[in-house]
Amino acid sequence: MTFKQANAELAKLADGKYNTLSFTLTTHSDGTQETKCMVYVNGLDWYAGKTWRDALGLLRGVLEVCPSDIEEVPDITDNEVNHE
Repeated sequence: MTFKQANAELAKLADGKYNTLSFTLTTHSDGTQETKCMVYVNGLDWYAGKTWRDALGLLRGVLEVCPSDIEEVPDITDNEVNHE
């Protein structure tokens, strides 16, 4: 998956919310390289993997567990309780 494809997929998952993606390539002294692909959606957290698919998959899993349209919990501190 390319950076451009990852950006398009993240935009779909973010559904209009602020989002960002970041790519880090680390080259170690022995010549080996390590990649880190990170995605973020406002109100959630950063999700990272070695590939864009890994990072987006983690985000997708969180979005399936935590729907964005959770109803607000009613105020239970109200002293006017109906005991019918």
